[in-house]
Amino acid sequence: MDFTTARGVFHLAMPEGDEDVEPLEAIHMLESIGDGFPKMYKYDKVHAKIAALKFRYSTLESHGEKLRCDTLKNDLSALVDITDYRVKVG
Repeated sequence: MDFTTARGVFHLAMPEGDEDVEPLEAIHMLESIGDGFPKMYKYDKVHAKIAALKFRYSTLESHGEKLRCDTLKNDLSALVDITDYRVKVG
């Protein structure tokens, strides 16, 4: 999955198949994406969405649950739309 970031295109390797994902792995993915956006007002919505997803995934982690692969893909697809819009429009 490719993310358009403020620093260029970032390719994120998605997990294969439909197996559940460790929430901590998803949190590391989100942190990698967030590194592509400087902390400035233009990207506040991107960082807010990343923070919300990280909180959601850390809650799953604390309960010992796994993250469904299709849920992760849907969340990241929504994040791709947000990042594309923010980079293009601001």
